[in-house]
Amino acid sequence: MKCTEVRALFSSYLDGAVTGVEMHEISGHLRECVTCQPEYDLLENTRALVSSLGRRTPPPDLALRIRVALSNERSRSALGVLQRYSIRMENAFRGMMLPATAGVLSAVMFFSTLIGYWFRPRYARMTTFPALSIRRRDWRCLNTLIWILRWW
Repeated sequence: MKCTEVRALFSSYLDGAVTGVEMHEISGHLRECVTCQPEYDLLENTRALVSSLGRRTPPPDLALRIRVALSNERSRSALGVLQRYSIRMENAFRGMMLPATAGVLSAVMFFSTLIGYWFRPRYARMTTFPALSIRRRDWRCLNTLIWILRWW
């Protein structure tokens, strides 16, 4: 193996994440190469020093601080401002939508009943219907209306 190939595999070699054949080739190259061996030793010492530090436990409020920092960053953008206002408007409308819809529907039903009761057509109050006579002018208007509706 060449030095560039071996250097690219140093981390994987330290972690034991290389195949058996690669492991033998890398160890053979490290025994023979005078430039790669010191670099590998330096990397091995660094790994040993870092592992000797031990594991530090994160503070209990770390997740909360991260969420707050993310929220602050998100709110700084112009899109974040628009999103906040859209959410506020949505929440405000959501609380009013059901009562407003019920009010409009009840008003429509009330006034349609009121208008239907007080302003009935003249023929609806009669018990007998007069003979319908359609004049020529009425036929022309009716035909024009039908023609408009067909083309619309």
